[in-house]
Amino acid sequence: MSAARRPRRRRVAVVAAVVLVALAAGSVCVAYWQGYRMEYRPSPKGSPATELVPIPECALGPATLAQTRTHNVIESTGLPRAPAANPNDYDRAEDCRWGQVQGRDGVDYRGLRAVIRRWIRPDAATAAAAEYRTNARRRWHSVARPDITDVAGIGDEASYQTAVTGDGAALVTLTVRQGPVVIEVSLSARDQITLWNTPLPWTRPTPFPECERLTKLVAQELLAHPMS
Repeated sequence: MSAARRPRRRRVAVVAAVVLVALAAGSVCVAYWQGYRMEYRPSPKGSPATELVPIPECALGPATLAQTRTHNVIESTGLPRAPAANPNDYDRAEDCRWGQVQGRDGVDYRGLRAVIRRWIRPDAATAAAAEYRTNARRRWHSVARPDITDVAGIGDEASYQTAVTGDGAALVTLTVRQGPVVIEVSLSARDQITLWNTPLPWTRPTPFPECERLTKLVAQELLAHPMS
């Protein structure tokens, strides 16, 4: 064998070894990626349905719940309250919370809450307006400096507070006053991220405009209920 052929064979052998190593590494990467996808693929959020029935003041229609993706009634409580020392204290309140039904409400996290306060005394509207100014302008302690924006087209006065929570969810609260009633609707929402149609284990806050639209939708429906 000539000396000229030996370097050529060595080069072929080196190239073949590099190709084999690359194929092996590629196979390992593909296997790891497939396992990664299986381990972290998004799972349906929520829990089994509670079968609780909301009180009439908190009833939401199927079309609204389908958009908020919160079919699970977690709490629905009415709280009559006698006037206290504070002249602006409400006379009645309802507190309702909704979560998600596993297998029905998707893989993106959603949590919904509505607090309804009403005044029935002679100066009810004045007391409600004072309560609105306090609630709508307060800064949440659980998140850093939420943004506050006035909202038109609902109630006598309304405003949004928006922030991102420590666990990466968008948190939007819409506070609305209509006459002697003040309603706060809060939506916490976080979306699953997808890349090239491949689910990843990361999430992002749901865009604020979508959360604002949904809280306004809920508040409009609640305000349409009789507020005796």
